[in-house]
Amino acid sequence: MNSPDFERAKEIILEKLERELPARLHYHSVEHTRGDVLPAVERLASLEGIEDEDELLILRTAALYHDAGFLEKEDGHEAISARMAAETLPALGYSPAQVEQVCQLIQATVMPQKPKTNLEMILADADLDVLGREDFLERSLKLREEFFDRGDNIPLDKWYCEQLAFLQSHYYFTESAKMLRKAGKQRNIEKLQDLIANTASAPEAPSDGNYSGAKVETVISKVPLFRSLPPQEIKRLAETLKPLDYITDTILFLEGDRGDHFYVVIKGSVEIIKALGTADESTLAVRRSGEFIGEMSLLNLDGLRTASARTKGKTRLLEMTRSDFDELLVRQPHLAYELMRVLSERLNTSHNKALQEMHEKNEQLSEAYEALKAAQAQLIEQERMKRELELAYEIQMSILPDTLPETEGFDFGALIVPAREVGGDFFDVISFNNDKVGILVGDVTDKGVPAAIFMAQTLALFRAVVKPSKSPSKTLIEINRHLLGMNRQNLFATVLYGILDRRSGKFSYARAGHELPIVYMPDGEIVIPEVGAGMPLGLFKRPMIDKKTLVLPSGSLMVVYSDGVTDALVAPETRFGEEGLIAALRQTDAMSAQEVCDYIFRSLTSSEQPEQRVDDVTLVAVRSLGDET
Repeated sequence: MNSPDFERAKEIILEKLERELPARLHYHSVEHTRGDVLPAVERLASLEGIEDEDELLILRTAALYHDAGFLEKEDGHEAISARMAAETLPALGYSPAQVEQVCQLIQATVMPQKPKTNLEMILADADLDVLGREDFLERSLKLREEFFDRGDNIPLDKWYCEQLAFLQSHYYFTESAKMLRKAGKQRNIEKLQDLIANTASAPEAPSDGNYSGAKVETVISKVPLFRSLPPQEIKRLAETLKPLDYITDTILFLEGDRGDHFYVVIKGSVEIIKALGTADESTLAVRRSGEFIGEMSLLNLDGLRTASARTKGKTRLLEMTRSDFDELLVRQPHLAYELMRVLSERLNTSHNKALQEMHEKNEQLSEAYEALKAAQAQLIEQERMKRELELAYEIQMSILPDTLPETEGFDFGALIVPAREVGGDFFDVISFNNDKVGILVGDVTDKGVPAAIFMAQTLALFRAVVKPSKSPSKTLIEINRHLLGMNRQNLFATVLYGILDRRSGKFSYARAGHELPIVYMPDGEIVIPEVGAGMPLGLFKRPMIDKKTLVLPSGSLMVVYSDGVTDALVAPETRFGEEGLIAALRQTDAMSAQEVCDYIFRSLTSSEQPEQRVDDVTLVAVRSLGDET
């Protein structure tokens, strides 16, 4: 199915409205759809946080078609609009569900409005956006003219009363419409009340009752733009200009609105804002007492506001209509020069500000570019180091045995997991002959690359000096002698090395400061040898070595491990400990030696604390099979 072609739908319907709408539709013209409702829908959707592309499409399409029914009939045109949308949109790629949503939204504009969903509220508010705009009275008279052309001649005073009643009973549904148009609608209510009371041309006292005509003259005479005017003109302006009071954050007018008024700031201040309510919103300037706003729409040929205006704090303005502004320039043509001078100064200020902002942004971009280059270089370096560590890990793992001996009557398992990319733990299981197997487990102090290098040196020395005829203690002493000559980093290693006699089941070991082996007997007894004097390798010329012999009867299980097992945190501030290891061993009766190693590791890396290891983990398990073989 083709995707919906909104731009084509827009082109078709606007062209049809422009070509075929009756000339008597002065208000419900193509401009109501193109210039009023569609832009209002897009603005409100943005302010209401509508980001879903499908919802935006539905809203904009409903705005296009909402008055299409006027092509056939004025009364009940909404139902006709929905029918026309249902007839034309499928050919433009709209799905049945999308067409149905468009039709439902169009029905939300039926008067009196009763929208239910947020999208319906947005369209309903957009359809009556004009109620809060400056050109409301002008557009209202267009609607009266439309009524007149179809034979409904409503007297002007009655029309104003009907319009006032409508505005007073109406309310906006979305918070965004209230923010943008509620204050403007209230101003239009007051203007209608003035027209009805026939006091539009009379001087109006402000609400606080102390803003006299003489005071207005004084204020106007101090405004730089009017300072050169003769006294009689100042007095005339005092009778013409209407004082208005606003609370803070009131939207005076919106960018893109048709502007019909010119304002002088008497008290407080007004922000001039571009792209109000969007991600690109920026404050161009702040106009304070004595300055004027709203002049651009009176000078531009299209009469549109070039920016939005919002009050800051309590603000009082003097309002001048377009006609009064034009008449003033006719009476005082030199005022145009003063106006152009102020506008030129503003343009120059804006130009300098834009250049300054551009310069600052360029500096920020340059800094960001340099930071990006540095970050990129750092990432490249990190990636290089990561790859080198991966290679180091692969090299380290290749040093360790990848297969374990198959010895009659015994089953071997092993596991090593560094805490970092590389570590300082090591192990080896060497089959000397059919009767004896050498078992080595070691742990270098520290972690990372230095420990990995020292570990490789120690393991290489072990393999160079180990012999079945040499006792474990003599082997460790010889390794220590060589390590003393190459240990500039003052590292050391704890080591346990023993020889297992297959025939007798005896395991004779030498321990250089390492963890004690632990034996799980067939009857469930846990055997841990007594602690003897044992000192790490690499520190002392004559280290004390702990020498012991264990007997592994048939069905027993021995585990030799590094301290990373017992030091692992299985919960915050809770170590796995020797108790956890013993508890795990009691669950391994039916497991192979390798399964035992894997089970213990899973036990100390629980699902609740999967990354709580603080050190490398190494395990070597030996299960005596006895007569089972």
